Amino acid sequence: MNCKWSCLLLSVATFILLPSLAVARESAPAILKSEKKHLECMASVARTEPHVDQVRYETADINGAPVPILKYRYVEEQMVATVQFTGLKATDNNKWFYQTAFGGVSCAAKALEFVVASEITQKWQTKCGVFAGIFCA
Repeated sequence: MNCKWSCLLLSVATFILLPSLAVARESAPAILKSEKKHLECMASVARTEPHVDQVRYETADINGAPVPILKYRYVEEQMVATVQFTGLKATDNNKWFYQTAFGGVSCAAKALEFVVASEITQKWQTKCGVFAGIFCA
């Protein structure tokens, strides 16, 4: 399955899951303020990884609700990939969880961009107290 279809599946899954995970519709500035410490820590960790650049965070409007997003670019030889972690708010503890998706080939072959993303998410948990996951489509 190529990224076109796997990314479409992730988008559909995000639109289905997001309303059940979002507790309150916060404004974009309020989200950035409440998550700023986590997002800055996440960005700082990502910037230390080899082959990672253009790290930034922002909010995006998904299903009419702003959500925090952290993006970075992964560059390795002939390959360039933009990796985006999208925040989902849990209903049980009102905390943000971040997720991204890779196509089946990247996951199955343990492609470098997948391996680096896995390492980054582990560091986010230990250094930033942020939980993040990788969805394999």
